[in-house]
Amino acid sequence: MKKNYFIFLLCLSCFLTLAQVEDIDGNSYSTVIIGTQEWMAENLRTTKFSNGDLIPNITSVNDFYYSGSPAWTYYANNSDNDVIYGKLYNGFVAVDSRNCCPTGWKVPSDNDWTTLVDFMGGEAMAGTKLKNSSVWNGTDDVGFNAMPGGLRYALAGDLNEGTLFGQGYWWSSEYSSSVDIFFYRTETFTPNFYRSAENYTLGMSVRCIKDSSLSLKGTSDFQESFVYPNPFSSTATLVINNKIEGNRTIKIFNTNGQLVKEVFKSASNSITIDGAGLSDGFYFYTVTTNNNKILNGKFIIRN
Repeated sequence: MKKNYFIFLLCLSCFLTLAQVEDIDGNSYSTVIIGTQEWMAENLRTTKFSNGDLIPNITSVNDFYYSGSPAWTYYANNSDNDVIYGKLYNGFVAVDSRNCCPTGWKVPSDNDWTTLVDFMGGEAMAGTKLKNSSVWNGTDDVGFNAMPGGLRYALAGDLNEGTLFGQGYWWSSEYSSSVDIFFYRTETFTPNFYRSAENYTLGMSVRCIKDSSLSLKGTSDFQESFVYPNPFSSTATLVINNKIEGNRTIKIFNTNGQLVKEVFKSASNSITIDGAGLSDGFYFYTVTTNNNKILNGKFIIRN
């Protein structure tokens, strides 16, 4: 299994960083930084826990509901739905200590989800901002790419996949009672991103978050640098966690690897990034010091 990695494309005057993560089956997922969190930008598609144990595929709706142990399924048992929507997993998968997400990643906690929703403006508007803008009817402001993956429920079969009456459901990793787990959902005809709790026998999507993600209220020594807020429209602060000596040179590149801005700063671990003159989109930065230590990161401009 591969951890999250960066591919560096170097030329005479460019530096480009692309983020991907692979699960144990070899499925590759794009990732996105939202605020101080890093999320997969796709729903999980694995058939195994991170230790290699198989997660059974159960096709019968009733057998899935009453399995009493981890299980996955395709929506409507149609494998064509896998690439677009990912698999549906029962709640036993979401809370299992073997971890269905790639190494270094996890099923988000209730607090992880709440942090995301709060960053996107709260429950009343986060759904629109997180929903996919081409397959679904959202604006996808930060590249989260929420998809209407649907729900598996024994009393009614598979529900609400697709766009017209579509709904997306995502497990958290936390029980709300002895049989219910917190989950989050959004749907076509609402701007909301709801928090609720449901029985662990249902089938929902899983969206993984990087285990080293920072909360909005703190920092982690594991992450060498981060930009906050992220996305931003005018200015943001680049925070360097490591104690490094010397003046800093910050270079900012667009997704074509072109240098679009350069900042020189005397020794400081808190540096202002001015978004003036930068159009909406993804950008990558490098920080070089007098002792040639290089840090790398990425941020989003969203006016």
